[in-house]
Amino acid sequence: AARPWEPSCRQCDGKCKTPDNQMVLCDHCDAMYGISCLKPKLKKIPKGVWHCPSCAPKVGKNHTVSILSAVTEHAARKRAEIGDVPMKTVKQKMFLVKWQSLGYEHCTWETQE
Repeated sequence: AARPWEPSCRQCDGKCKTPDNQMVLCDHCDAMYGISCLKPKLKKIPKGVWHCPSCAPKVGKNHTVSILSAVTEHAARKRAEIGDVPMKTVKQKMFLVKWQSLGYEHCTWETQE
């Protein structure tokens, strides 16, 4: 499992002591990997988007699957903070209600009345 708060190689759990300039960061889960610890080994740090062995099958070549990476999430948060998000006029205040003794699939949107 990725532990982005620990700056060490996920493949060998940090035992390789790979220097920071030889580490690659997954663009989805933010896990770090030593380029020499991956199978197959990488010769250099890839340019552009790179996904770790755990995330690559989830993302794959299917461009209809949208998985937010930490970078994308951070960029979206910044756009929201500066107001660069299209705003939609709310005509009626609605509340998402989770009904007691029912599962989340039975949640409904309700008005205040």
